[in-house]
Amino acid sequence: MLPSLFPTFPFRQLVDQYIRHPRNRYYLTARLQDHRGAIGCLAFDDRCRILASGGDDEVVKIWNLQTYECVQTLADQESQWGQITTIRFVNAGAGHNVFLCFGTGRGRLIIYQRNRMGTLFTQISNEAGFTSWDCVESICFSASKQRLVATSQSGKIKLFKFLDGKLVEQWERSMRGAIARASHFVDNGNNLLVYGLETGEIACFDTDTAEPRNTKSLKTRIGDIAICERSGNILVDNLNLGCDLYAPNKAYPHCSYNIPAKRRYIRGAAFAEMGTTVVCGSDHGVAYVYGIDGTKIIQKLVHSSGEDRVPVVEAGRSESDFMIVTGSRGKRNGICVWKKACLLDTKAQRLSQWRSSSSSFNALLLLNIILLIILGWFSGESWMPVVQMHTQKAVKVYEGLIQVAGRLGVKQDWNEDVALGIRDDMSQWDDMEVRWKEHADMHEQDDDDDEWDEVDLDVL
Repeated sequence: MLPSLFPTFPFRQLVDQYIRHPRNRYYLTARLQDHRGAIGCLAFDDRCRILASGGDDEVVKIWNLQTYECVQTLADQESQWGQITTIRFVNAGAGHNVFLCFGTGRGRLIIYQRNRMGTLFTQISNEAGFTSWDCVESICFSASKQRLVATSQSGKIKLFKFLDGKLVEQWERSMRGAIARASHFVDNGNNLLVYGLETGEIACFDTDTAEPRNTKSLKTRIGDIAICERSGNILVDNLNLGCDLYAPNKAYPHCSYNIPAKRRYIRGAAFAEMGTTVVCGSDHGVAYVYGIDGTKIIQKLVHSSGEDRVPVVEAGRSESDFMIVTGSRGKRNGICVWKKACLLDTKAQRLSQWRSSSSSFNALLLLNIILLIILGWFSGESWMPVVQMHTQKAVKVYEGLIQVAGRLGVKQDWNEDVALGIRDDMSQWDDMEVRWKEHADMHEQDDDDDEWDEVDLDVL
């Protein structure tokens, strides 16, 4: 029993989840194991509240990421779909309706729409995007142009007009001798980039005219690819030593991440934490998290045993957490959900700390002022004569200086004004002292009256 449990719950994963501070590392929050086949694709909605997963069991599962329950299973009653190969959420239309689009191994393009009052989805479109022996490789969407592109294993590229979930084909092109592994809209939807699996070719098309603009080739093949929406960086699984990071419009990698591998299988690749880290799958049940500017491994996410592959990786951000989901293919087909608490950026964190310290300082200062006023009110008889004595000494010294200055012929108009002001202040101190003495005499007289009243009562 122990040998089978050790790969699933290794010591390092136990340390990451229960001993290390969870705000600094990803920790495993759930294992989703409702699929009966290998995991083929994963997708978050825009708020990372829902996860959609597809696999070789020819169904799509909708998961609630707050309860980690499968809330809906999308299946084909006529058995026309085949395995689910690619999937993504689409926010389209004037009402920002949420659609779920996915492609299948038999060339089908399926579209579901989410109900407005819940998380359930209803099918609205099922079309043959390609032939039944040509599986769908990728789907991408342009919100600005309301267009959807699908690519196939044979290298075909189709652009559709997206009309409330209905697809209207606009044009078709093809990449010869390559599998159109991935596609991506750029330049506000005016251009389309298509990536070839075998050749490493990147072809650019004009989305209005379908004319090819240019073509360039990477130095490696393309197994999987991820594009950072913030920076435009490209992360490529090179099907050899690991993953390469490319800057926009560059043919040579800016950085490479070496991943141990025994078999040349496709590894999942994704950008995480708003493009500051990258996540790469492997052929031995582990996903690796790297920093964007270095080759040092930040964390190893142990998905399952070393015999399983991790070909699917997806990352996103919810309101409070960074999230990574990994899908496996092998003996244990399942999904792991990893979370890491979001930390405020430096400026926001400093501003929050400054506001907190400033409010605490103001409250403490106000409390001290109130205490000083109360203390001064009840102890005035003891400290007022001392203050008056030192003030009188200061006035005498100042008047002596004025007399010396007058003998030396120095102009003393302003000195006399200052002296008059100090004398006025001293007169105010004298008046205050008189009032304090009258106040004290009144208290003594009240005490004497109380004593005489007690004597009179005793006599009576």
